[in-house]
Amino acid sequence: MAQQVKRLKSIILAKKIDYRVSQRDNLLKFVSQLHWCMGADRFKGFVSYGFYKGGFTTTKQTS
Repeated sequence: MAQQVKRLKSIILAKKIDYRVSQRDNLLKFVSQLHWCMGADRFKGFVSYGFYKGGFTTTKQTS
């Protein structure tokens, strides 16, 4: 996740995009995009493991 944030920052800086995270509209767009990405099948195990480690579920996802 940290690598994606660094990559996003470098792209924004390289293209000189006027992007301020503190602006409400930009923050909502970023959270929406992150939610959409984390909902992909690729991250299902990652998310379910997070719920297991957080104590929200008692069953561990095997794959």
